[in-house]
Amino acid sequence: MAKKSGRNGKLGPNDRCPKCGKKVKQCKGHPVLNRFCLVCILAVVCTVGGLIWINVSASNAYKSRFETFIQMERNYFQNKRPELSWWFDGNFLSQKITREFSEREANLREVLNQYQDVSALTHRIRTAFSDVHITVYHNGVSVRMFKGSPSESLSEQLPVGIEVCVIPRNEIVRRNKFPSALYYRQEWGSVMMYGCDWSDKVLPALLYHELGHALYHQVDKAASATAPPGSDLYIKEEVEMHEMESEILNATTKGQYFALIDEILSRERAKNFRDAIIGISLNDIKRHDVILEIQNANFQITSLTMAEFLIAVGLRWINQNREGSEKLKAELYRWVTTELSV
Repeated sequence: MAKKSGRNGKLGPNDRCPKCGKKVKQCKGHPVLNRFCLVCILAVVCTVGGLIWINVSASNAYKSRFETFIQMERNYFQNKRPELSWWFDGNFLSQKITREFSEREANLREVLNQYQDVSALTHRIRTAFSDVHITVYHNGVSVRMFKGSPSESLSEQLPVGIEVCVIPRNEIVRRNKFPSALYYRQEWGSVMMYGCDWSDKVLPALLYHELGHALYHQVDKAASATAPPGSDLYIKEEVEMHEMESEILNATTKGQYFALIDEILSRERAKNFRDAIIGISLNDIKRHDVILEIQNANFQITSLTMAEFLIAVGLRWINQNREGSEKLKAELYRWVTTELSV
C-alpha cells in the first residue's frame, strides 16, 4: 500500500503511484485508462450530437410541411372570390318577398326537426327553441316583415322561439361591418345570417352551432357564454359546438364527412393533431367541397367550412388516440384559430 504524505490522506507529489511505482510528480498517467475515458466522452458527444441533429432535422421537415400547407390554403382561398348568390338583396318591393320569407322560415324549422337527434346537445337545442322566426336587419335594427315591408315590431315581441335575423345584400354594400356570414349576436339574442344561398349540407351544421351558443347564453346562463374570447371557458364552449357541427355535417352527407377524415388519418399516420392537419392535401379539400356541395361558394362561406374541417380533423385524431383529452382539444382550437386562421 502506498504511503500517503499529502493532506487529508491524499497522495502528495513525492508519494509513489500505486500502479507504476513512480513518484506522482513523475507519473504521466496510464494510456489504457485515458483511452477508455476518451472513448466514453466521444460516445456521449456523438449521442448528444445525433439527438440534436435528429431534432433539428425533424423541426425543419415540419416547418417545410407547415409552410407548404399554408401556401396551399392561401391558393385555395384565392380561387374562392366569386360574388355571393343572394336570395334577399334588401328590395322590400318585390312581389315575391313575402312568400320567400315564409318559405325560408319553414325551411329553417325543417332543418331543426331533421337533425334534432344527432346528439344529446342537438336534442337540447331543439327542445329549448321550439320555433324559429325570421326578421330582417334594416337600418341598424331588427324588424319583422309585414305584408312585404318592414314593420316596427321589435325582437322581444316575437312569439316563443329563436330569432334568425336575415342580413340583406344592400346592408353589406353600405359597408356595415358583420363578423361573419352566420353568427350569434348576444345583445339581441338572435342568430344573424346573410340572406344568401346556403348549401343544404352546410346550413344545418352552422345553424345548430350558433343555436348552441344561444342555448348556453339564454337558457343555461353558462359562464362560458360571456367568457372573454381566448379564455379557457370560451374555448371549451367553442370546442363543444365544433364537435356537434362535425357530427351534423357527417349526418347531412350520410357519413361521407367522417369517411374522408378517417381516410386522411389512416394515410398520414400522424403522431399528433398538427401532423394530421398539415397532411391534408389540396385533393382532400376539393373532395371536401364536393361532399358539402360548395365547389362554387364564396370565401365568406368557405372560410367557415374550412375552419370546421381543420378542427374536425384534429378532433377526430384526438378522439381516436387521446380520448377525453379536453386540454389537447383546447390546444387544437387555439392553434387552428391563430396559426391557421384565414
